[in-house]
Amino acid sequence: MSENQVRNERPITVVLADDHPLLREALKSVLERQPDIEVVGEANNGEDAVRVVLEVVPRVAILDISMPKLSGIEAAQAIKSQCPDVAILVLTVHEDSEHVRRMLEIGVAGYLTKDALGDQVVQAVRAVASGDITLSPSVLSSVVAGGDPIPTPVPSGSPLLTERELCILRLTACGLTNTQMATECGFSPRTVRGYLGSIFAKLHVANRTEAVAAALHLGIISVSDLRQGNRDVVSD
Repeated sequence: MSENQVRNERPITVVLADDHPLLREALKSVLERQPDIEVVGEANNGEDAVRVVLEVVPRVAILDISMPKLSGIEAAQAIKSQCPDVAILVLTVHEDSEHVRRMLEIGVAGYLTKDALGDQVVQAVRAVASGDITLSPSVLSSVVAGGDPIPTPVPSGSPLLTERELCILRLTACGLTNTQMATECGFSPRTVRGYLGSIFAKLHVANRTEAVAAALHLGIISVSDLRQGNRDVVSD
């Protein structure tokens, strides 16, 4: 069965929570134009966001941070504690390192600023629903510039990344999924997962976001890798 067939049979269910009705309606319109995405609930405050998510248990919950009754941070904490499998995508005007770090600690899967275009939000919903992590370049830059890095720095004498691992890391920084990287590099998805596992071990991190943040902090990659991408692919 093809990926498109699976998507048609099991749409990505989404709950939208934002206290601005026009923005919420615009997002709903963008998402529901996609055949593989279905908006199954809405909320205009943090309390209702938690209630609706617990009622319908969507695959993705889109949360703003500044909401009445409960903030997005408080709502995210409540959702992750009771429905840990729901992927949370933050869509907010706040991109300062404190807000970003707090949300990442809670376990959100994505963090976009509200200047993201409609297609970016759609792609982010698909990415977090499939288990990937996505952050706006400005958000990730803010994390790295905001003080001590999220991950533990690589100890002196740690093995350097191989050329292939560096290629995979740069593609990860561009926001590509494992499947997209496999196609880009001519690898199998299993090979990509193997390279990512090796990168995580060498950088002493637990996930893709921490790997990119650590690599930026250590100077292994630059912010331009996030914004422009790097396609110096090494064949297997």
